[in-house]
Amino acid sequence: PNGYFDNLLVLMEKDAIYRDSDLGREAVAQQLGISNSYLTQLIKENTGDSFTSFINQYRVKDVERMLQDDSFEHFDVLSIGLEAGFKSKTGFYSTLKKINGLTPSQFRNNRS
Repeated sequence: PNGYFDNLLVLMEKDAIYRDSDLGREAVAQQLGISNSYLTQLIKENTGDSFTSFINQYRVKDVERMLQDDSFEHFDVLSIGLEAGFKSKTGFYSTLKKINGLTPSQFRNNRS
């Protein structure tokens, strides 16, 4: 078990730091008290992902949760993407499509 990685998971899951659209590797490394390169290595060793992929997976999960939550149905999908930390419509749509094969609207319409 790696204490730094556990702390990173707490920052992601409890503090939802991924919602900051300006979140960068430097800021995360600083919060953990480690170097940028060690953070990159930590994520790669524990998940096989790059820093950006790791962060975006949390954003996509957040978007999926909001798109399935009736209390968010009056929000347009772009607003939900921005709320989850995506910086742009293009980045949001392409990341969601890459991860689950659907556009945000398709995902929202497919919910059961």
